[in-house]
Amino acid sequence: MKSKRRGRATHMAVKLDMSKAYDRVEWEFIRAMMLKLGFADRWVNLIMQCVQTVSYSVLLNGAPAGFIKPTRGLRQGDPLSPYLFLICTEGLTSLLSKAEMTGSLQGLSICRGGPQISHLFFADDSLIFCRASIADCRALTYLLSCYERASGQKLNQEKTSLFFSTNTQHDIRQAICTELHTTSTGDLGKYLGLPPIVGKGKKQAFMDVKHKIANKLQGWKGKLLSQAGKEILIKSVAQAIPVYSMSCFRIPDNLCKEINSMVGKFWWGQKSTEKKIHWQKWSNLCQKKQDGGMGFRDLSMFNLALLAKQGWRLLQNPDTLLHRVLKAKYFPDCSFLDAQIPSHSSFTWRSLAQARHIIRLGTRWRIGNGSQVNIWKDNWISSSSPLKIISPRQILPENARVCDLIDDDSRLWKSSLIDSIFLPLEAEQIKSIPLHPSRHDSMVWSGTPNGQFSTRSAYQLQAAEKSSLSASTSDQSRNHSFWKSLWGVAVPNKIKVFMWRACKSSLPTKANLFSRGVLSSCTCPVCHDENETIFHTLWDCQYARTVWQNSLLHKLHYSIQVSNWNDVVEEVLRTQRQQDIETFFTLAWMIWGNRNNAWLQKPSADAEILGEKAATYVEEYNEVTKKVEDSRSVLCRKWSPPTGSMLKMNVATTYFNTRKSVGLGVVIRNSRGEQMASYCEEFPSAKDSLHSAANAMIKALQFGVDAGFYCLMVEFSHSQLKALIQSTEECLSEIGDQIAHIRNFRTKFSHLDFIVIPGSCNRAAKMLAGFAKGNTEPSIWLEEGPAFLLPIVLAELS
Repeated sequence: MKSKRRGRATHMAVKLDMSKAYDRVEWEFIRAMMLKLGFADRWVNLIMQCVQTVSYSVLLNGAPAGFIKPTRGLRQGDPLSPYLFLICTEGLTSLLSKAEMTGSLQGLSICRGGPQISHLFFADDSLIFCRASIADCRALTYLLSCYERASGQKLNQEKTSLFFSTNTQHDIRQAICTELHTTSTGDLGKYLGLPPIVGKGKKQAFMDVKHKIANKLQGWKGKLLSQAGKEILIKSVAQAIPVYSMSCFRIPDNLCKEINSMVGKFWWGQKSTEKKIHWQKWSNLCQKKQDGGMGFRDLSMFNLALLAKQGWRLLQNPDTLLHRVLKAKYFPDCSFLDAQIPSHSSFTWRSLAQARHIIRLGTRWRIGNGSQVNIWKDNWISSSSPLKIISPRQILPENARVCDLIDDDSRLWKSSLIDSIFLPLEAEQIKSIPLHPSRHDSMVWSGTPNGQFSTRSAYQLQAAEKSSLSASTSDQSRNHSFWKSLWGVAVPNKIKVFMWRACKSSLPTKANLFSRGVLSSCTCPVCHDENETIFHTLWDCQYARTVWQNSLLHKLHYSIQVSNWNDVVEEVLRTQRQQDIETFFTLAWMIWGNRNNAWLQKPSADAEILGEKAATYVEEYNEVTKKVEDSRSVLCRKWSPPTGSMLKMNVATTYFNTRKSVGLGVVIRNSRGEQMASYCEEFPSAKDSLHSAANAMIKALQFGVDAGFYCLMVEFSHSQLKALIQSTEECLSEIGDQIAHIRNFRTKFSHLDFIVIPGSCNRAAKMLAGFAKGNTEPSIWLEEGPAFLLPIVLAELS
């Protein structure tokens, strides 16, 4: 509308503001709307009882007094109220739709052939689009007055605003404003918290995001938070604030950098105008923890990941209003991924288009009949990196399709042709792809097991692409293992953050401060003999030596002969017991604390007793964490029988790598722990453990059906498989057919539950799976189990 400067057709947008929207809803209108929408009388009466039985009391001199019985309105904060208000607004929607059908109102279309939009409603935020004419204005006024009389709603004319297309004449604007008793504006403000119009000042349009984060950080700066506490607040609050805006628009890079800088200052402890050393670059902090970072988000990459999710929705849901509008305007003759970016494009389209390279990078084709997929250009090789063919092109032309590799008669891969064209590894990968000639090819996301897009996987894809620019080395693999072990130590997070800083040379030792020009001397403030490096402070200083030699780790101090702190930590993580590692981390943290006391001329703990304090600290921490241990892990230590007439099926698999096969064990027991049936079988392994587990589950459920058991609780130890089975989304990946097969078993059972359990609760089925090795035929026991399984079955009952 803002860019429409020519043409006879003029339009306007009306941003409605309803006065006390929830409080004014008439109860009888809600009842009538629900009945009109087809809800059952009994259900409507139950809902209306929830609405009409409300009463309020007021506090008078600190004590509740009297009751107020309302006769209309919806309670604020009631989880039912938003849905009831949506039913209320359906009345206005119906009036607008009818007016559009009769021609008294005409919506707005952003281009020729595009869908007409007459209104956008979200709860009590309403935008209405129509022609900028007196006739449309009067028709709208009449509709609103009808809606007000029926529903009890009241238009707040002072807060209602109008926005006209640029080509609307001034006298028409004035007449419409007079008719609606409101004012015209050049800016509609915010709609659903976002700017409806983003002009040249893009940074200024999203500056409120920065202000919100700044206000949060300012409130925390005065609190005594450890860096571990700051880490949680940054990840859960500060970096979550811009998510909503970033899901719709590409936030300017310079604004992202300012936010990153602000968060970085908070992380390193900077207050107001004071300066603090940032010991690590922000890009280093944004690396994953197992890669040596802190796992903070790179806002620019996260922004693109969120926009890529919207792009994925456009690809997967072509019937949505957003897709129909954008397609009519920007890609009427091609797909979203192939569309151009015209010079006059809206900021919304430019934002979405910038994220398309992520979708291209992570999307691949799921082969159906192969007619849509180009062999040489498209991503279609599963379980492969890269997803495109890397074999040199030969025999088949550049525009060849995957269907050219499929035999029309047998509907199988043309093995000899594939072997002659592709490299051996790619040929095997192609021939392992299941074919479904009756199904169309479809696009799936390669970063998740179910083929559905996730923001997390899109972010990780960008991070992997960024890190791949530097060559992968064995040192990087070693570092990955080192950092993973460091963050896995069971000590308080503040101690792990301290150890991370020590291993990243990010502690303010005098040597580090001297190298940055902060101090003129780097002599150790404790022993006054050598330069104060991290290794010297925590390991080699006379005070540190005394601490280590008087602790439970005295042998460790004598045995490690290195000159670098990271080597000390690596040796400890590699050779020591878990309890000793925890004590080592804690004691190093306490040594650093006493070093700081010496620096500030405060009393320090005696070196001879510090080791004992560290051991006590670790013991107390372990005792506390033990008390709050997950109740599920406490309760499920061994197999438990089902209740009532329910039967429990335990399913387990064992992998025989040398035989390239899988052993399946199934044990079915009743509420008394008696074996009702057992079954084991060896079958060829699939491409990965998930596919093999899915195949095993299909065989187990089919055994349950064949044995005549229709009321089962199925226990197994593959959480990823359970998540796929119980997800409400369609599984788009290669394993989708197997998941659909498993879900279809629900129609064959009167009751079917899937439960994930630890291996300690599944010993009988696991032993039976091992017994399957070498058996050429499935082994089945009905009404009783194999004799060798009896000791375990009895032990699990005791």
